[in-house]
Amino acid sequence: MTESRLFEIQLKKTIKRPVDEVFDRWTDPAIRNELLSAGRYKYGVKEVNPVEGGEERYEERWKNRLMGQTVRKYLTIQRPDVIIAHVVTWTPSAPVSQVFAIQETLRFLPVAQGTELAATSQISTLYPASHNAAKSNWHELFAEFEKLIA
Repeated sequence: MTESRLFEIQLKKTIKRPVDEVFDRWTDPAIRNELLSAGRYKYGVKEVNPVEGGEERYEERWKNRLMGQTVRKYLTIQRPDVIIAHVVTWTPSAPVSQVFAIQETLRFLPVAQGTELAATSQISTLYPASHNAAKSNWHELFAEFEKLIA
């Protein structure tokens, strides 16, 4: 029998813009759509609604084959300093499908250079590979977000 595991990752990124502006752009539906569409979900973004109680849904496909689905439910959005979301990702694969849940907290902290984005993900999974995937995803999102708002 496989035991579930709990992981926590933390990443930080400084953006040279004021907190209010960074927060507003992070929660702008058009920018969120571009951000999600820039990577592996290029043609799979189904819903983008970054408001408290709203959801984002996107699929990862390869050669039109469904490789995974993600749903992010926004639990708390407190402007301009915190977003808390619950994320569930499902990846069908042989011989067993993988499902992992992530509790995300994203803080927007004022620093001398602008805004520090501080992301914390608490991941519950049966498969430790999701730890690396979540960390990689934050790195990709932060890098792409910085390009989009430049």
